[in-house]
Amino acid sequence: MTPICKRNIGISILLSFVTFGIYFIYWEYLLVKNIRTLKNDTSSCTGEMLCLVLVPFYNLYWWYTRGKFVKDEFAANGASSAGNEITYLLLGIFGLAIISMAIMQNDFNSLELKSASDKSRNVVNSDSVLSVSNIQKSFGDNHVLKDISFHVNKGEVVSVIGPSGSGKSTLLRCCTFLETIDSGIIAYDGKIAADTVNGMAVYSKDLNEFRHIFGLVFQNFNLFPHYTVLKNMMDAPVSVMKRDKDEVREECMALLEKMDLASKADSYPCELSGGQQQRVSIVRALAMKPEILFFDEPTSALDPELTGEVLKVIKQLAAEKMTMVIVTHEMQFARQVSDRVVFMDKGIIIEEGDPEEVFGNTQNERTKQFLQNYNNQ
Repeated sequence: MTPICKRNIGISILLSFVTFGIYFIYWEYLLVKNIRTLKNDTSSCTGEMLCLVLVPFYNLYWWYTRGKFVKDEFAANGASSAGNEITYLLLGIFGLAIISMAIMQNDFNSLELKSASDKSRNVVNSDSVLSVSNIQKSFGDNHVLKDISFHVNKGEVVSVIGPSGSGKSTLLRCCTFLETIDSGIIAYDGKIAADTVNGMAVYSKDLNEFRHIFGLVFQNFNLFPHYTVLKNMMDAPVSVMKRDKDEVREECMALLEKMDLASKADSYPCELSGGQQQRVSIVRALAMKPEILFFDEPTSALDPELTGEVLKVIKQLAAEKMTMVIVTHEMQFARQVSDRVVFMDKGIIIEEGDPEEVFGNTQNERTKQFLQNYNNQ
């Protein structure tokens, strides 16, 4: 290859990289400054997209029309060698075009996600600890949650009732990210944790921050069997939140004292009754200092006598204005402790309102039928 050919190929590639870099920096500057309109529409980006993709090809065309490297190489080594150099240069330019399009696609996706988030803020209640909008969830052909929307305000107790299989537990598992939604919006404190883009659910990259906002009390306790009661409580605050061990120990002992469980601090779960294990699971959740506490049928695994122990604790938390969402089959308890009651059936919220209205004066026939069946048991 002649020196002139080498020089011109090098200059062409260098100019391609430099021009690509200038347009890339300009593109990112516009994104950072939010000059781009945040609509679900990328038509305003078309001009820069064409420039970013076509600039390398323009450099190739410019050098080709001047005829420098082709002419020199053809004269020195023949058409075959000149053709090889064009091929190499085309491959380089094609690689640059692919890289530029990949970067632009990533930026378009970011724009689209921000656009969807901005639209979602219109349906998210920023004053609520939890906002759920238009949630859809299916397991195969089984459509479990169908366009579910509700919110929970600070200090409010919301009970979710309904027949088995109505989607109550799945709703809680979606709200706590144990299940992923198919579409819809989940927001905590006005910040969107899960959104919908192009008909699909997209989750925030900061889910761990959202997980610190809530606690979940399971049906079957889910205590670590090889940990003592105290270690069950301390493990997450120390290992996950990286809090001071002595400070956490002091707080956990205070919670156990409050729940009349201080004497069980060094006991293992197998040494406790069912009611005691469930109370430990509640104080374990409280040890994380959540803003909102979810209960998934907390008394379903307990006999009537032990059920009273757990319900007493939940009533105490309600009196202290702890924000709670409770899935329960204890109708009388739900009526007494709730600020609002949500009745679900077949994946749909049938009725939502004041406990006295829902339990004592409902106008919905399905709710009447459900409550009548419970009263007849």
